[in-house]
Amino acid sequence: FVQCKNWSNWKIDLNTIQATQTKIANLLKEYPKWKDIFDGYNQKILFIAPSGLEKGAYKYIQENNDELEFRKIEM
Repeated sequence: FVQCKNWSNWKIDLNTIQATQTKIANLLKEYPKWKDIFDGYNQKILFIAPSGLEKGAYKYIQENNDELEFRKIEM
C-alpha cells in the first residue's frame, strides 16, 4: 500500500501512523484474498517524508518496528 503526500513543512504525527494502520487492517478484513496474496512476504508499512516524524510517531515506529518503518528522504 502506498499513500503519497508532499509534506515538506509538516512532520508525520502519531495519529497519521495509527490511522494508516487502521485503514490497512480494515482493507485486509474487507478483502481477505489480499491477505493471501501477501502471505509469505515480509510485510511492513513504510512511511517516507522529507520533514521527518514527530517525537511520538518516531517512538511508536521504533516500538513497532516489526510492522512499521520510516525513511527520511530529502526533497
